[in-house]
Amino acid sequence: MGMIKTLGCILVIGFLSGCVSIADINVSTNKIEKTWLLDYQKTEEALRTRVIDAPSLETFTQVKKALVSIDLPVTKSSLEDGEVWAQGIAPAPLSQQEWEGVAEKESPRVKELSGGLLYLKDDPSDYVLTVKITLRAIDRKTLVVIDYLLSAPKFEAYGINMPKVAPPEAVLIGSAKFWDALERKLQLVDIPKPRRANPDELGA
Repeated sequence: MGMIKTLGCILVIGFLSGCVSIADINVSTNKIEKTWLLDYQKTEEALRTRVIDAPSLETFTQVKKALVSIDLPVTKSSLEDGEVWAQGIAPAPLSQQEWEGVAEKESPRVKELSGGLLYLKDDPSDYVLTVKITLRAIDRKTLVVIDYLLSAPKFEAYGINMPKVAPPEAVLIGSAKFWDALERKLQLVDIPKPRRANPDELGA
């Protein structure tokens, strides 16, 4: 998230000096995205899915409340489709301090992958985070699955293909925040905390 020295600097270098082109930037951002995606996929089973021991109607309500509590306002929801959509401005759901820790940790790898062109800014607010929560009924239980997508309209308008996945550390922190928030909301209505799904539940 928030990856680029500044849009002005990149464009001046790219179009006036000829040292860096949009194509060069896109090659680098593609490498970074694929690296982050691989890291995420190694841990996504632990981060992405939980089972709630309650019917989907009750879970649906608490999922929406949990998203709002971590600064991700709900933009669309359908109990019939089993979907809740939320959207926020980065670094949400991370705090600014949490994001700065991610940026400090991940910037060396970003610089290496981009040949020194890119790094992670302390201000990632040019990014929009879209979260989709899918709820699937399993008898009187509910399987809850998180998916997310990043977009950067400001950069995309210039033809820059920014990564649509976040740094793995940011995903780890953000996912934990959602599950913790959901656990707190469930406790208020006497529903057991989210738990890892067993193989039968994942295949339901």
